[in-house]
Amino acid sequence: MASKDRKYRLWYVPHDMSFRQRRRRFWDRFGEYQVVRANYNVKNDWYCKHSYFNYPDAESYHYINVTGWYYSMNPDGSEETLHMKKKEALFGPPDSDTWENWSNVVPWDELPAIPDRCIERFNCPGPLIWSEIDRREREQVTISRKVEEPEKEPEEHGELKKQKKRKSEQAGEHRAKKMRTGEEEIERPDEQESREKPEERKIGNKELEEKLRRKLEQKLKRKLGTKIEEKLRRKLEQKLERKLGVKLEEKLEEKLERKLKKKLEKRLEKQKQREAQGEAS
Repeated sequence: MASKDRKYRLWYVPHDMSFRQRRRRFWDRFGEYQVVRANYNVKNDWYCKHSYFNYPDAESYHYINVTGWYYSMNPDGSEETLHMKKKEALFGPPDSDTWENWSNVVPWDELPAIPDRCIERFNCPGPLIWSEIDRREREQVTISRKVEEPEKEPEEHGELKKQKKRKSEQAGEHRAKKMRTGEEEIERPDEQESREKPEERKIGNKELEEKLRRKLEQKLKRKLGTKIEEKLRRKLEQKLERKLGVKLEEKLEEKLERKLKKKLEKRLEKQKQREAQGEAS
């Protein structure tokens, strides 16, 4: 295929130049062939020599002159000569890259972008590597930001710390008092409740009972209200279904009666016409 018509181009850089590069195989009407030599001549003429598998000793080549004339020698001995304009119109422009001696330096600027579909098809790890590099760079940036700007403790966290400090100080004072008096360091449950929840201790048992009763009454009212509404809705739906069903049945019966009446009237008219015709004859 011509170089301009290619969607993408893969560039192969050999690791060791002592090893021969793998030859590209092509197919033609005469069969499979390899390009033995493809280069520009001293006169800047493009010359391409072939070796066909079905014609091992045959001489075959493509030769394009500077003037634009295209000469081709086929392996069966036939020759073709036509102008490059016609050749380009039929087959596209000639492929003029020296494939046998590719340079170690990859011309990235000249190469077109390889689409992702080709990379996914051949399982090349290029995009994965670049995504991994981007991820690591982001991690480094976040680490550097953390080092430069230490995180500020949130307000809630600071308040909790203060509360813990106060509790520890109170516990230390309580222990010191007990050590002075000689009492045991056993805390009663009443004292713990008074420390942890002083507001609930202040409120009497009667007030708590009243609050609980109110909450329960509200919940019961809500539940009963919803149940009553559901029952009423169901009853209304059932009534509507019954009424609609009756109405539909009545309408259908009326339609059938009308149709039957029309059919009977038509039959009677036909009979009368026949009788009149019989009498006239």
